[in-house]
Amino acid sequence: MNYRNIRLGTLLFIVLALLFGSTFGQKLYTNTDKVLMKALTDELDRSIEKLKSEDLEAPYFISYGLKDIKMLVIGGSFGSILYILDTPSRELSMDIRIGDYELDNSNFGDARTASRILTRGVGYERGVTIEDDYNAIRRDIWLITDDEFKNAHEVFASKKAALEVAAEKKEKPDMTEEEPHIYSEQPLEWDIDSVLWKEHVKNVSMVLKNYPYIRNSEVEFLSGYGRQYIVNSEGTRIIQNKIYSQFTISATVQTENGVLLTDNRSFNWIDPADFPLETELMAATDDLALYLKELSEADTIDYYIGPVLFEGSASAEIWLAMVGEKVSALEMPMISDESMKTTLQALIPETFASRIGQVILPKNISVYNDPTVTKINNVKLLGSYKFDNEGISSRKVELIDKGKVTGMLLHRKPFKDWDKSTGSARIGYLGVFSMPYIGNLFVTSDKNVEHKQQLKQLKNLCKKQGLDKGYIVRRIFRPLTQSELTQSLRTTLMTYSSGQKKEFAALPIEIYEVDIKTGKEKLVRDTKFSNLGTRSLRDIVSTSSKAGIYNLNVIQTFLMLPISIIAPDVLFEEVEIVHNPGQKEKEPILTSPMFGD
Repeated sequence: MNYRNIRLGTLLFIVLALLFGSTFGQKLYTNTDKVLMKALTDELDRSIEKLKSEDLEAPYFISYGLKDIKMLVIGGSFGSILYILDTPSRELSMDIRIGDYELDNSNFGDARTASRILTRGVGYERGVTIEDDYNAIRRDIWLITDDEFKNAHEVFASKKAALEVAAEKKEKPDMTEEEPHIYSEQPLEWDIDSVLWKEHVKNVSMVLKNYPYIRNSEVEFLSGYGRQYIVNSEGTRIIQNKIYSQFTISATVQTENGVLLTDNRSFNWIDPADFPLETELMAATDDLALYLKELSEADTIDYYIGPVLFEGSASAEIWLAMVGEKVSALEMPMISDESMKTTLQALIPETFASRIGQVILPKNISVYNDPTVTKINNVKLLGSYKFDNEGISSRKVELIDKGKVTGMLLHRKPFKDWDKSTGSARIGYLGVFSMPYIGNLFVTSDKNVEHKQQLKQLKNLCKKQGLDKGYIVRRIFRPLTQSELTQSLRTTLMTYSSGQKKEFAALPIEIYEVDIKTGKEKLVRDTKFSNLGTRSLRDIVSTSSKAGIYNLNVIQTFLMLPISIIAPDVLFEEVEIVHNPGQKEKEPILTSPMFGD
């Protein structure tokens, strides 16, 4: 027996396993891991080897992303349960490419693409069996692959035809070439007591029965845990955990002139050990009700332009909207259908893509994204992750250096002079619907001031401009519950349909008028910002010496996306604030039966 050849053969097998992503050497912790990974890799191998015909060439790249999810959602109002969703699911997305890295079927849209989006949604996933049945899972993968393979060829043919008559020639490849990764995480404990949380929702929502002026209320507990499986033909084999929880309390009051005011309080956490106590949730509910009463009786303002200080979570919202949402490398794909092109142009947000190399912030401010940081001062960051949705490892990315735009967040679509992903594909799923987004956004400055100094700067700026008052914004409203999100989506769609495209449409929910002489603060309401956008970044006067840590859940393409903002308070020299008439309704003719006749 030739032991030398055996050793060489074994060594070669290990090398091939590392290079091409066999599950050899990968830790498969559960039977579900074993079944799902075997089904995915077996069908992947078969498709790469045999998926072709006389008329249809074989794909050069295939990637599968499967999420095995457990989710519990409980909603309640005034002590009653409104809904309970407790259904496991398995969703598969895939990316199949015909051609090669230079030219394939991606980054192109026509009438057929628009039709598929309308019928299936942007970044759609399709369900597979929730049982650990290897043959049934492979069958589901096979059917989805066959459908996507045929569609990919149709799109590729349309794209090549469109390129022949295009005025501008294609310059960049369609997909970056990346190194494969093999990684698996040990499963986490996710043992949610649905009976207990149902009682929490009932008890917390019952608190609002103590406040007859509350018109509507909604309390929602949401917790989800999933295992994400990513395999592709380059050799990537990844199993990672996805976990998050959120408890939200929302309430609405009506002012004397009929305006509806809605506010909320939320708790976000990752580790079940960090679950808030019911007493904390009840205290937050009392605080919300009392604040809404105070807000409903507050004065309104008509117009103001001058210095504004954004503190706390309001500062985080400003940095997110004005910087965080503009650092994703998004480009309009090649579109052959004019109506689809017009729609996409309205939906794709403005980014810093055209401002690379330009100074947009004061030169003392820098910004970077770093999902590899898991905690700061024992505070766990929601935006941390090891691999993005395309199986690319996360890393720190410098975005703005001393006021100048130096980088962007990238996925596997080459962008300008960059030909590698930054591991930032967090929105959507695989392929054409994948988009980059921030994880943990850090805003730093080498020229900070203490909070008291910022207040003094606010007063001095107002005096210099001949103003007897200034404003401090401490919270900006973020829709969180189902009803809030529905209303927000309705408003957004109305904005798009009217042809408007606002840079910052969020509303201040906690804003104070500051008397310059006395320093006394007065709560005001019915306000909104006007013309607050990228150009406003030039009006930053100072940042605070202490950076806050803010964990948020944002909604992107109808999915909840956990992020973290680590940023200081910020003082602007000039912000325009105008009156917001708000949503008005006639008061109910009868009083609520819940509080008696």
